Amino acid sequence: MISISLKMFITNMATKTLFSKNYISFFLISWKFLLVILLVSHCGLTAHPKAKEIAKYYERLESVADSIDIPLPQLENLVLTFPELERPYLKLLDHAILADKVVEIKDFFEKLNIDPKYQQNSNWMVAKIYEKERNPEAALNAYLSAFRSGSPSTTLISDFVKFDKSHFRKLDEPRFEVELGLDSEERKITRAFYAYRNLDYKQALKIFSIMSKSTRVDPEILYYQGLSHYRLSQYQQADSL
Repeated sequence: MISISLKMFITNMATKTLFSKNYISFFLISWKFLLVILLVSHCGLTAHPKAKEIAKYYERLESVADSIDIPLPQLENLVLTFPELERPYLKLLDHAILADKVVEIKDFFEKLNIDPKYQQNSNWMVAKIYEKERNPEAALNAYLSAFRSGSPSTTLISDFVKFDKSHFRKLDEPRFEVELGLDSEERKITRAFYAYRNLDYKQALKIFSIMSKSTRVDPEILYYQGLSHYRLSQYQQADSL
């Protein structure tokens, strides 16, 4: 069961963020992260070896939700403390863009690539920076490095599919799934996301339905599954997720 204090914390964080004048975008970026808290808590967050540190991390996110003047070193420290969590990287990149510090933060992420525990997420951020710089070839190489650094999260796959659809369409080629080293479940995820990007919402839903139970409750999957129902005017199905 989810503790009352955790429920209150989530509600408080979501409320503050939702009604923030300057940070509505933070809610749009982070609502899926709140769902992750719910899911992880339900599965036993307190058993996580970094449970206390992770709780402090969410408290820190709450404290910065209403501010756009956050010193980048504070966000960098979150990345260094929680290398396995992708949201600190994404948040840091967002703030670096707002602060016009993309060059500096690109250097920060590239230096992290020396350490294996940071490689996947740091390569991912470098890929996003290259894409912003309109250098898709370099972005593709960075994305490939991210995939080769370990099993990709659904958010990384989703981000890559969006990028690939815009520039290369390599995922239209089955051999590319092999090149990425995807397992059978990850291939389903890429095909579902690609079907969504091709506006084939029925096909996307069909693929979502044959994923494993653990994959189907992933926040990114639920998000695009709901959007697919919505695009097909299946509002009741979307609301039932």
